[in-house]
Amino acid sequence: MEKYHIGLNESEVELLRRIDLRVAHRDHAEGHAAYKANREPILELLQSLSERRAVPSQRLSYWNDPQYNFGRVKASRKGLFERNGCTGTEIYAHPHFIPYLRYFLFGAELPDDVIEKFEAKVGNPEWVTSSDVVPI
Repeated sequence: MEKYHIGLNESEVELLRRIDLRVAHRDHAEGHAAYKANREPILELLQSLSERRAVPSQRLSYWNDPQYNFGRVKASRKGLFERNGCTGTEIYAHPHFIPYLRYFLFGAELPDDVIEKFEAKVGNPEWVTSSDVVPI
């Protein structure tokens, strides 16, 4: 379901076509080749999306806000990269960033029937908050 994908302009679509969004590869060589090929288009795509403010604030908070990262580690998901010595643009070129890029672009990747049942239950998902979880 593409309903929650962010809108891309033509140049962003072209950049996305150049990015290998897979999280697993057949072997190290294939993964390393993807890493090297992804660097430039990922950085260009993120720059364009940032300039347009195209990524929803909730998705950015999932990446930047420590309160969105539950568990014993009290850092944002971006902060975890930084704690491991990956900083600046290297974070976004890192292979482990790919799932976050997918989330920025496509939202939560759930089966269509799950999304449809959720929407049928809650109506407009924009108005659902954490206090609605228990009643749902």
